Amino acid sequence: ARLVANFFYAISSIIGIPGNLFVLLSILCFRDMRTISNIYIFNLAIADLIYLLGTPLIIIKSVTTTWPFGNAMCKLFLTANGLSQFASAAFIGVLSFDRYLAVCRPVQATEWRTFRFAFSISIAAWIMVAIESIPLFISAQIYPGG
Repeated sequence: ARLVANFFYAISSIIGIPGNLFVLLSILCFRDMRTISNIYIFNLAIADLIYLLGTPLIIIKSVTTTWPFGNAMCKLFLTANGLSQFASAAFIGVLSFDRYLAVCRPVQATEWRTFRFAFSISIAAWIMVAIESIPLFISAQIYPGG
């Protein structure tokens, strides 16, 4: 079971890291890709990258059955892992609400769907998930045998 999980972690990293980098670069490099919805997709890609960059550590921990990277890296990894999961959920929610406004309330959406508002919501979401991640940072530690 561990071998299968490690295989899927590796495949996810191999496909996901370049894929999310491609999304980020596409939005940054092509002016017509800079839309309100893509601001949220950009942030979702950052959250996904944060998670995917930690998958090699998950594989190593699984193979060695102990955490070989020390307590500081344990705190950093668990905090980043939680942060990325919270951020993914937040940006999927924000993106869903943005699409709802655009499709179901197009007239009212014009006052909410601005670049300034999208940047403000994105910053607020990152602040919120950073605050949510503080308990992970405080409580993360290496336990005996692991």
